[in-house]
Amino acid sequence: MMTEQTLQTTEYEAGLISVIVPVYRSEDTLKESVSSVLRQSEKHFELILLPNGGRAADEDLCQQLAGEDERIRVVRPDKAGASHARNEGIRSARGEYICFLDSDDKMMPRALSAMLDAIRRDGSDLVIAGFDHLYYGERVVKPVHREGCIDPRSDRNDLQRLYEEGFLNMPWNKLYKHSMIRNLFPEELSLGEDLCFNLDYINACTKVSLLPVSVCEYRQDDRGSTLSGKKRDDRVSVCLQLYARSKTFFSNIWELDKDEKGRLSFLGDKVVSTFLDELGMLGTVDMDKAEFERQIRLYTEAIRHFTKDGRRKVSLKYPDHRILYRPASHGKAKSVARLVRMRGSIVKLRRRTKKRNAQGEKE
Repeated sequence: MMTEQTLQTTEYEAGLISVIVPVYRSEDTLKESVSSVLRQSEKHFELILLPNGGRAADEDLCQQLAGEDERIRVVRPDKAGASHARNEGIRSARGEYICFLDSDDKMMPRALSAMLDAIRRDGSDLVIAGFDHLYYGERVVKPVHREGCIDPRSDRNDLQRLYEEGFLNMPWNKLYKHSMIRNLFPEELSLGEDLCFNLDYINACTKVSLLPVSVCEYRQDDRGSTLSGKKRDDRVSVCLQLYARSKTFFSNIWELDKDEKGRLSFLGDKVVSTFLDELGMLGTVDMDKAEFERQIRLYTEAIRHFTKDGRRKVSLKYPDHRILYRPASHGKAKSVARLVRMRGSIVKLRRRTKKRNAQGEKE
């Protein structure tokens, strides 16, 4: 944790944006990511590359890129992990503002200038912007729900919507003030560390700018080769930890009393939706039968316990979720497995069709 005293006595270069990029197994994507930063219309930035896996190939590529542009610096973390790399980036950053990028994503051409304009115009503490999601070859534009400046304590519906729609789950669609960072990314978590960092930061904010334009191209492919595509066996347990953490955050920032605890029912809906998302994706991932059945039981039991055998009221938006919810909430793992396989077959067929159509257009 960075102490308040350290932050208050440290001088940062006014107007400078420090762009922090953890680097691990990114030979195929890093050059494009770096190029997207160097092409920014806003020129007053530094780019910090952090090879964080002990791989010579990553460090050599970072050093090569740093030799090509004086705005690039290479910092070598002493431990592995994206959270530790980001924390080292924050500690070494010289800028008044902090921005993050993953080494397999790209920054939109006017991203830095758009976020900088917003934070200066509104006198805000944080900018939350939209992004483009390249999801298995298909581009999905995801803007925040409106433009403007909100108070996270009084504009409850806006903050709730940002949480529900996942805009608080990542660091790379945001611009932070360096001097306001108190708690760093929790390095003990394997999932959800970005949400914890953002909740801690927002807890100190009085104004948050919402920017509907896309500032980042977030890539996810069907090979599972992007940073976000890696499997984690502890998703369920960590998700429940994040639920408790989120409940504490919203209770405190909104100063809820006992009679208002029902105001947080959306957090439970989010947990169940996340589990159902994970369940639905199992049918699209290559794994052996035993592992597939183990994962089905894991998520089915989690949903059953969390919803008290379906007695806890849950609001679900998507048809896929509603179809899976009933058998999962009653612990019927075999029924869930059949539905997941059916869904997986349909999704794979759609992807193959889109891929053939795209190849046909190119020819």
